[in-house]
Amino acid sequence: MSLALLVGDRHSGKTSTCRRLVESARARGLTVGGILAPALYEGGRCIGYEVVDLATGQSTRLATIAGSGVEQTGRFHFLAEGLTLGRAALERTIEPAPQLVIVDEVGQLELDGGGWSGQVDQLVVERSGLTLLVVRRELATRVAQRWNTPSDSCYDLVQSSDAVIEGVIRRIEPG
Repeated sequence: MSLALLVGDRHSGKTSTCRRLVESARARGLTVGGILAPALYEGGRCIGYEVVDLATGQSTRLATIAGSGVEQTGRFHFLAEGLTLGRAALERTIEPAPQLVIVDEVGQLELDGGGWSGQVDQLVVERSGLTLLVVRRELATRVAQRWNTPSDSCYDLVQSSDAVIEGVIRRIEPG
């Protein structure tokens, strides 16, 4: 199993880069699975996140700043339906194993043992191919330590997103 991090600041384009990475990988005939968590905005303000299963395209609300949820970190309340969809999407990537699995994103919730932490633990142990954990810069060191990510396996969005995408593709393309 190969593990890498995609690191960037808040609102630096991590999820957008992952969308482009998925398109590029699929265009080259590579198999992709996992989840994306695009932000939801209202009046220019982030009000939550949705979760998208990359294999099926199914999506639902993952987190909100209003109401309550089954898990919470910071101002976000995580909803059971979104966590269920995301966890199921990640569990399906174990077998058959896509060449690339994206986990957008791994953060404080996972470091505290919630969110996708169980699925990431399972991916690290049981699957082949590249698993790309998307993480905010301020948590990158802790995430790398928690999941024993090699220091040379970090793609940083201080580079252009094109360079990051090509670096990831080169790492998983046969030959």
